[in-house]
Amino acid sequence: MRRLTLFDIDGTLSKNTLEHNRAFSEAFRKVYHIDAGIDSINHEGMLDQVIIMEILKRKGLAEEEIWLKMGECMQVMVEAFRKSLKKAKLTPLKGVRKLLETLSRKDAGLGLVTGNLEQIAREKVKKMGLDEYFKIGGFGSEDTKRENLVRLAIKRAQNFYHYKFDPHFVYLIGDTPHDINAAKRAKVKSLVVATGIYPAEYLQRFNPDYILKDLANTKRILSILFEGEKGKGEG
Repeated sequence: MRRLTLFDIDGTLSKNTLEHNRAFSEAFRKVYHIDAGIDSINHEGMLDQVIIMEILKRKGLAEEEIWLKMGECMQVMVEAFRKSLKKAKLTPLKGVRKLLETLSRKDAGLGLVTGNLEQIAREKVKKMGLDEYFKIGGFGSEDTKRENLVRLAIKRAQNFYHYKFDPHFVYLIGDTPHDINAAKRAKVKSLVVATGIYPAEYLQRFNPDYILKDLANTKRILSILFEGEKGKGEG
C-alpha cells in the first residue's frame, strides 16, 4: 500500500520568514489603506486568508469589505513576497532534505498542505531547492479550513500519481495543533514535530498519532510510515 505524506511549510520544512510577515503589512497598506502587522495575534498554523480576515476585522473592517478586496490583497502579498525573497536566505530544517530524498526513492507520494498562499508556498520550496518534490498540494489561497486543504491535496495526489490512497496511509506532517486537528477532521494520520513555536509537551495535549522533536531521524520516520510503528512518544 502506497503512503502519501503531506507537509506543512512554516515551522515544519523551514523556519518562518520575516518576508512573509512583511508581505501582509504591505498588502494591508496598499489595498485596505491600513497600517497593521500580524504579530498582534497568534498566527502560527493559521491560513493566510484567515489571518487577513482576523487582522482587518480587529481594525474595524466589515467582512464584506475584506472579502471584496481579498483577491487583490493576496496578489499584492505575492508580489511583495517575491521581491523581498530575492535577498533573503531560506533553508530547510535539519533532516528535511534527506527525508524527502528518501521518500521519493521509496515511491511515497509527496505533497504540501500549507496555510501559505499557493504562489508564496511555491516560492518558498523553490528557494530551498525542494520544488522537485512537491508537485501537488492544498494551499491557503484555496480555502479557510485546513482540513479542506488536506482533502484537496489527497484528491490532487490521486490524480497526479494515478493511485487511490487509503486514508489510513495518509500522513499530515506539521508543527501546530491546527495540523493535528485538521488530520482528525480529514480522517488521516498526524505526525507533528516540535520545530515550530510549540514544545512537544504542549502538542501532546492534542493527541497526535505521532510526535517527534524534528525530522532528522529518517529511520524512525520510515518505521512510522512503512512499518506501522506504534506509540506517540517524542523521538
